[in-house]
Amino acid sequence: MEKLILGLCPYCGMGCRFYIKTLNGEPVEIEIYEGGVNEGKLCPKGLTALDFLRHNDRLTKPLKRTENGFEEISWEQAIKEIAEKILEIRDKYGPDALGFFSSARCSNEENYLLQKIARLLGTNNVDHCARLCHASTVAGLAQTVGAAAQSGSYDDIPKAKVLLIWGYNPAETHPVLMRYILRAKDNGAKIIVVDPRKTKTAWFADIHLPLRLGTDIALANAMMHVIIKERLYDKKFVFSRTKGFEKLIKVVEEYTPEYAEKITGIPAHLIREAAVTFATAGRGIIMWAMGITQHITGTGNVKALADLGLICGYVGKEGTGLFPMRGQNNVQGACDMGALPNVLPGYQKVTDGKRVAEIWGVEELPSEPGLTIPEIINKAHEGEIKALYI
Repeated sequence: MEKLILGLCPYCGMGCRFYIKTLNGEPVEIEIYEGGVNEGKLCPKGLTALDFLRHNDRLTKPLKRTENGFEEISWEQAIKEIAEKILEIRDKYGPDALGFFSSARCSNEENYLLQKIARLLGTNNVDHCARLCHASTVAGLAQTVGAAAQSGSYDDIPKAKVLLIWGYNPAETHPVLMRYILRAKDNGAKIIVVDPRKTKTAWFADIHLPLRLGTDIALANAMMHVIIKERLYDKKFVFSRTKGFEKLIKVVEEYTPEYAEKITGIPAHLIREAAVTFATAGRGIIMWAMGITQHITGTGNVKALADLGLICGYVGKEGTGLFPMRGQNNVQGACDMGALPNVLPGYQKVTDGKRVAEIWGVEELPSEPGLTIPEIINKAHEGEIKALYI
């Protein structure tokens, strides 16, 4: 018996929908669904989303390492032995001898359960891949706009009059989303690309700023310098909806385009052109990805981009927004669910977990921030982490 089941692509953060065709309960083929954000289009990853289910190397049963190699065991035995060993290690070495790696490929429910298990066992040593991708976005947006999430929808992209694409190459990494960007360009939007490389996305740019590696903050500050000096910022929005504008003026005061040119390698006239183009469009979107976040100053980079968007009033209106673009399908959900060492679900700080403890029906939760993924790995090498649940 054939059946079509509406599914969601398990790869990037675009959220493309498709039908999974099943035959007698077994998935056999991906078929096009005309709705959803992808509007019936799929990239090669989406079209081949079932391949890993049928791959010969896919594991379908628990394997236990023995002296003779890996041997199959039952699910009941695996769950029982894992639970007993985790409790044994916790009781012998303490809860912080445990580490938990969640996943941006897991559902909200799965991420919630894993971080809850870690906390109820007494440790905040729980983290996931956002540590190496968008943890800096979580911190940067939380400190600027107060919410670590995208502030617009994909439908806003074609309505924007300028797109500032920074450290992000959607033509290759999010090809379905690139259709929205090209639609905006067809509607008359200007495209500014900031990237040291001449990427496939940069070929569509009206202005390409190939800055030197690591000089993103200087470039953003210089653009804000121009916008403020030429009084192109959204005065009504800035004075009614933001705080700290006077401090920002002082910070960017020295970042003239000429000064920034020496740092970034971008000619001063191009910095001015980009700043004026961005600020005068009326509706603008800033999009960024790993080129901004996988960086020693990742949080500072994100804060600078958020400030740039805020002074132009490009938040909370149609055709505007701050768009951190996710590389995996549930980075946002994993963060929201508290699969991070310093926050509980809903970004409540672990240092103030009384409310969550009450909801979970326990007296208290661990109140010290846990270890990040790199720290857990280092502690494992040093012998302090005795068990790692991945």
